[in-house]
Amino acid sequence: MCTCAGCGGKMYLCRANHFKPEQEYCICSTYRKDRTLCKTHSIRRVVLEEIALRNLRERDKALAQKKAVLAQSEKRIAELDVCARKSPCAYSGMTSKRTG
Repeated sequence: MCTCAGCGGKMYLCRANHFKPEQEYCICSTYRKDRTLCKTHSIRRVVLEEIALRNLRERDKALAQKKAVLAQSEKRIAELDVCARKSPCAYSGMTSKRTG
């Protein structure tokens, strides 16, 4: 579901048998009811799809970066656990047991 950037109303897909896929568009429900209430009233479906794909790619990239940081953190925790087991006196107050 899409909402209008101008007024927040629902956007409806408009298509017809004679439309080519690049001619399909979404139109604001508020604009359909009263053309004076919304000025940003339509967007082509192909443009909307490109925006959605770009946003998904950005999210995937951010997720991959967070996974890399998590993997590095888990590796460092494992290294510290090994150090703590080898010389528990050096890490007084720390325990090698972790809850998770």
